[in-house]
Amino acid sequence: MGHKDNNMALDTYSAGLKIEPLVESINKLTYGKEIDSFIKSNEA
Repeated sequence: MGHKDNNMALDTYSAGLKIEPLVESINKLTYGKEIDSFIKSNEA
C-alpha cells in the first residue's frame, strides 16, 4: 500500500489479529502418526 509503517493498514482498518483462530489452526496441524503420538505423550 505504500505506507511507511508496514502495520499501518492493519492497525487502522481492523481490530488487529485475533489469537484464537491462529491457535485453532495450529492445533489442527498433524505431523504424521509417530510424531503426533510423541507430542501427545509429552503434553503437560
